[in-house]
Amino acid sequence: MIPTTDFVRQKFIDFNALYFDNRLPMLPFCATKARTYMAQIACRRERSLLRGTRFTDFRFRFSMRFDLTETEIEDIILHEMIHYHILYNNIHDTSTHGMVFQQMMNDFNRRHNRHIRISYKLTEAQHENDQQVRRHLICISRFSDGRHGITIATQSRIFQLWNDLPQIPGIVSCEWYVSTDSFFNRFPRSLTPKIYKIKEEELAAHLASALPLEKSGGTIRVRK
Repeated sequence: MIPTTDFVRQKFIDFNALYFDNRLPMLPFCATKARTYMAQIACRRERSLLRGTRFTDFRFRFSMRFDLTETEIEDIILHEMIHYHILYNNIHDTSTHGMVFQQMMNDFNRRHNRHIRISYKLTEAQHENDQQVRRHLICISRFSDGRHGITIATQSRIFQLWNDLPQIPGIVSCEWYVSTDSFFNRFPRSLTPKIYKIKEEELAAHLASALPLEKSGGTIRVRK
C-alpha cells in the first residue's frame, strides 16, 4: 500500500496512546515524493547559552513513492516516533540510533511483536516498481583493482563532482553519462563524492542507451 496523510496521522494517534502514553504532541504530517527516505522527523535545532540545545518546529515527513505492506509502514512510523520522543524530550543518546534508541526499539519489538529496524532497504522488486522517468547525471568510476562504482550527481554539484571524483585514491578513470533509464532511480543523488559499487555487466546493460558527456571549460554537454 501507499501511505496517505490520513493513514499516517491515525497510526500516529493510535501508537501515541499505545506506546507513548499520549505524551507526544501532534505535529504536521507532510507527504513527499522523496526517494532517499521512507519517513523522517524533521525539526529545527536551537542553541542558547542558558538552555543549551533544544529542538522545535517538528514535522513528520513520509514518502508516497514506496509501495509497502501495512505492517512495514507501521514499523517505520514507530521508528520515527522513537526519534521524535528522544528529540522532543531532549534525551541524550550516543548517536542517531544509539543506546537509547535501540533500547526502546528492542523493547517495542519484544513486548508488542513489532519488527522495527534501524535501517530499511528496498527489495529489488520495490526498486523495479519505480518506473518514473527522470534525467540522471551519472559518473562511472573505475578502480585500480578492476571494480566499478557509480555516482548520480545533483545538477548543482556536477562541476564540483566532476573535479573531485578523479582525486579519490584508487580511482583510475571517470566517465560521465546522461540517461533516463529508470534503473538509476534506485541510487541517491549525491552532493558529495559518494560512490556505490556496481557490477560491470549490470552497468553495460543499462548504459547501452546512455549518452556520454564531456566538459569543455564551463560547459558540460553531450559528446558528439
